[in-house]
Amino acid sequence: MLEPSADEIGEWANSVTQFMIDYLGGLRDRPVYRQTSSREIRSGLDWKLPIKGTDLDSLLKVFRETIVPFSRQNAHPRMFGYVQSPGTPIGAFSDLLASTLNANLTIWRSAPAPVELERLTIDWIRQILGFAPEAGGLFVSGGSMANLAAVAAARQTKQHSLGRLRLYTSSATHFSIIKAAALLGIGRQNVQHIAVDERFRMRVDDLMAKITADLDAGCVPFCVVGNAGTVDTGAVDPLREIRDVANRFQLWMHVDGSYGAFAILADSVRKLFAGGRIRSLWILINGFTCQWMSGA
Repeated sequence: MLEPSADEIGEWANSVTQFMIDYLGGLRDRPVYRQTSSREIRSGLDWKLPIKGTDLDSLLKVFRETIVPFSRQNAHPRMFGYVQSPGTPIGAFSDLLASTLNANLTIWRSAPAPVELERLTIDWIRQILGFAPEAGGLFVSGGSMANLAAVAAARQTKQHSLGRLRLYTSSATHFSIIKAAALLGIGRQNVQHIAVDERFRMRVDDLMAKITADLDAGCVPFCVVGNAGTVDTGAVDPLREIRDVANRFQLWMHVDGSYGAFAILADSVRKLFAGGRIRSLWILINGFTCQWMSGA
C-alpha cells in the first residue's frame, strides 16, 4: 500500500513494536543457532511468485514463524561467535527514522543535513582516536569494502611503477586483504604473508627480509597492513616499528582496527597503538564501518 492512512501507519507501528518487545523479552529462551536446512526453511515460504500484495499481519506471521526461528540470534547473551553487533531497540528505531527520510548521499546537495551529520560524526571519532585535523573519513558498508578502499588508495601511489606490486601483511590478518588484492588485479600471489611471533604479532625482521628480497627480485613493494587487534586473538602488531619500515621503504601503511582500535581509549593498553602517523585505518563502530585516510 503506497499511501496508507495515519491510522494504518499507527497500527503497523504498534504491531512491529510489540513484536520487538516480545522477541527481546523472550530471547534467552531461544537457542542461539538452530540446525536446519534450506528445504526446511523454504517449506515455510511460498515458492510461487506472488502476483498480489498481502497485508502486514500475514508478513509478520511469516517473519515470526519462519524467519526468526531459523536465524542466528545475534543479540542472545550467549552469542559469542564472530565480531557481531547485536540488534538494539534504539538501533531499530534509528533505522526506522533513517528509512523514513531515505536520504541519498550521492552529493552534498542531495542530502545536505545527512552529509553534514556524517562529516561531524566522523570528525568526533577522529578526535577520539587522535588523528590529525586534516584526516578525512567516511562510512562504508563493511570491513571488506574498507580494506578494499585502503588497498586501492595504496595502489594509486605506485600506479606508474614498473614491476609486480607486493603487499605485506601478517598471517593473522583478516582474509579481506587477500580478497582486495585479487579484486584490484594485484593478485593473491603478490600478498606476502609475514610470520608472527608467539603473541601472534607481525615479526618485523621477517617483514624486512621479505621486502629486501622482493626489491632484489625487481618487485615493487607498495603497502604494509598492520593489525590493531586481530579478530581471532586480539593481537596488536608492533605498529611503530612497522611504521619505521614503511617510512624507510616508502610504503603505504594501512591498519585494520576493526576489532580492537577503540582499546586506544584504555590507559592500560594505549601504548600498544602508538604507531606514529599511518595512512589509513578502518574500525567497526556499532554496526557502522568507518574509514580514515590521512595525508601523513
